[in-house]
Amino acid sequence: MKRKIFLRIGAFLVVSVMILSMLSGCISEKKETTTTPTATSPTAGEKYPTATIKLGYRLTDTTILVTETDFMKKYGIQFELVPYASGVEMRDGILAGDVVIGELGTGPVIWAMTHVTPDDLLIVGTTEQGGEKYRVVVPVDSPVKSFDDLVGKKIGIKIGSGCYTAFLRYIAAKGWTVEDFDLLNVGELEAISAMEQKSVDAVIMWEPIPAVLCSKGIARELMNFGSGEGGQNLVKICNPVYWGVSAKWAKENPDLVSRFLAGYIELCYWVYDHPDEAARIIYNTYVRRGVEVEDPEIYKLSIEHEHLYPWLPDYLAEDTKMVAGYLVQFGKADFVPDVKSFIDKSYLEKASELCGIYPPEGEK
Repeated sequence: MKRKIFLRIGAFLVVSVMILSMLSGCISEKKETTTTPTATSPTAGEKYPTATIKLGYRLTDTTILVTETDFMKKYGIQFELVPYASGVEMRDGILAGDVVIGELGTGPVIWAMTHVTPDDLLIVGTTEQGGEKYRVVVPVDSPVKSFDDLVGKKIGIKIGSGCYTAFLRYIAAKGWTVEDFDLLNVGELEAISAMEQKSVDAVIMWEPIPAVLCSKGIARELMNFGSGEGGQNLVKICNPVYWGVSAKWAKENPDLVSRFLAGYIELCYWVYDHPDEAARIIYNTYVRRGVEVEDPEIYKLSIEHEHLYPWLPDYLAEDTKMVAGYLVQFGKADFVPDVKSFIDKSYLEKASELCGIYPPEGEK
């Protein structure tokens, strides 16, 4: 089963105020057999003692699939879910001990690495990576033909986010500074509203916001920060999202961390082989919770722009270090941290032994 996985499935937009209602019954609810895959591996059927993990919950494809499939149950893991609006708040929740594990993007991770030590926070795995999910869209009737035309224009973007660091890397390569643009700090719903009202000249946001805007017929893609079709090909942008954990909890519960990661590795490979089924799980989750969602066709537009990925190769640490350098250059960080000192691969190595799936050559 050794093969490199760059798993493609889009994140899904929902109204943030619905988070708590969606969490109700999320763990105990019996799932339909058509959307509850059973993982198979050399350890299939092995029994593990049941344990509850306090998981930081965001409405991302990763978290929904982790909590809405049975891969974690196979390893005896159930969850107490604590909702957060973004990785910034989730990072603070981990550091405060309110949760023990959660998804953290490069921005929140770098801030933590410059304010705390590896005795407080550890990186034990990756959830996804890739710059294609960050897309630049402009009004459908805009005269803008390239990013160069946006110099001096108003751009809606979430400052401090992964798309913001991708933006910084891009403009640095082009020889521009932040002062060359009029940035408006917006969240997901604010970005949609700004584009609808034409109060911005462009929006830079993660999927599926660009897909939603384009599907509404009010925006078109200008470019993305990846290397594929529509990518700017100027700098390679990985911008990984990591599994961040409380260092104290991880050291006290190493087996539990590895069991969690084993479940996630199996989930990633299952999604790779069953992307349509994975998309249906997420879509059905929203429908089952009574949350209004856009036409499922919208999400097909974003599937190609996100890569689920569990491993911790050294090049991701170097990429994060590079991002930190840009943040220092633009006055957004005080120094470049020792990224590798916060990464502990031992939990992931043990997880591979548990599930029988190992990283491809060059991805260790």
